[in-house]
Amino acid sequence: RTAVQTPYGCEKYFADCSSKCEKAYSDNCRNRNAVSAPYGCQQVYGDCQSKCEVAYPDNCHNRTAAIASCPANATCAYFSDCSAKIQSWTCNSGYEKSGNSCIAAVRVGSILYGDGTVASGLVTGKTPIGIVFDTENRLAVALTDINSSGSAGSSSMYWASGFSHCDVVNLSNCTNESSLTSCGGDGQANTNAILAASGNGSCDGTIPAATAVNNYEPSGCNKDFCKKRKWFLPSMRDLITLYNARSYVNASLSLTASSGAKTLMENYYWSSTECGNGIAWSLSLSNGFKNSIHKNFKYYVRPVVKY
Repeated sequence: RTAVQTPYGCEKYFADCSSKCEKAYSDNCRNRNAVSAPYGCQQVYGDCQSKCEVAYPDNCHNRTAAIASCPANATCAYFSDCSAKIQSWTCNSGYEKSGNSCIAAVRVGSILYGDGTVASGLVTGKTPIGIVFDTENRLAVALTDINSSGSAGSSSMYWASGFSHCDVVNLSNCTNESSLTSCGGDGQANTNAILAASGNGSCDGTIPAATAVNNYEPSGCNKDFCKKRKWFLPSMRDLITLYNARSYVNASLSLTASSGAKTLMENYYWSSTECGNGIAWSLSLSNGFKNSIHKNFKYYVRPVVKY
């Protein structure tokens, strides 16, 4: 018998020659004592890939961290068996998540800028375009009232003109004052329906208030969300929310006066919520009175936008 070379020892001997090697071990594993590896193997033997030479000291290599590092203004929880990796994190009070950062939470009265950012105060180099009044629905009101052309100004205007003053197709008739925070609550959808009315024959005249907000675009808007045709006539739900937030909103409007902002007038403003044929709802920002009135009355208009 000619024995095979056995650099790592003999795995099998000839049956009729128990002193000579028929098959050698392919590696040195049989001579290796693996270290205990409760958290896995950091390094294996070069000549024995199945046995651990150095074990990981902890379970970090098996952990997938929520984020690489704890953000500013956040509280982070770490894995109990891996204190270097973040298991979960939450923003501290007054802050909210934005990607992997914690930014100042948007509050009623925060200033909306033309680049889509929101801040609690004036930011150098940015142009204010609105004031947040509804954080739940992410709504901001324009810095000024508008004219019938859609330009910044303060002229009253009709909701609709014409003999019948129109009953808008696809616009709910909200006749119950107690349900005005739920009926016809989407001001943007309402405005779109009103604008469509001039083309579908449900209005026999013009629709100045909705047309004006549709033509409005504030100076300093450089993102799509605040361009022309993005602003809308607020619903009664929106106007009621604005009325309740008016002290915060007016304070921020005064703060942004250098950008042309004007505080809300203590007068009636048109909503996009319809009451019935020829009648729509308006709200007094002086005392919160809700008024259903013929659409050919002249009230003021202040656009609203989703941010």
